[in-house]
Amino acid sequence: MSIPKLSVNNPVLANLLMIIIIVFGVYAWMNLPRELTPEVSVQSAVVTTLYPGASPEEVEKLVTAPIEDAIQENVNKVELLFSTSSEGRSVIFVDFEEISDRDFDKELENLRTAVEQVNELPEEILDDPRVEEFDISFGFPILTIVVGGNIAETQ
Repeated sequence: MSIPKLSVNNPVLANLLMIIIIVFGVYAWMNLPRELTPEVSVQSAVVTTLYPGASPEEVEKLVTAPIEDAIQENVNKVELLFSTSSEGRSVIFVDFEEISDRDFDKELENLRTAVEQVNELPEEILDDPRVEEFDISFGFPILTIVVGGNIAETQ
């Protein structure tokens, strides 16, 4: 016998089963742990270097490229490496493979060591390159919604 026929022939059983499912659902929902701002680990790092007065081309050639080369040669388990060079600033994003937190900490330390060992950086940079774990909890939007449409300027 099929479930629809059984439900039609025994409506009390079908309603009782539905009530049991709803009660278990409400119980599970009430006991489900929730956080307003859950901790999310993205296993990424950012290398930032300030080179005041330099053009984007100079930053790319003299700062970004040597640091990227050092990262590629000395850091393991890098899944994605991309950078932006703008006027007076180099930002390199390093995204690691899915690894344990212990391995990530080790690779982050390898990244710091690799960046510190870059010798051919210009003397005009303000500080040593900063290596920081990328944390999305500081101003990184989870969802961005853009609404658009046609509207007259007078409205």
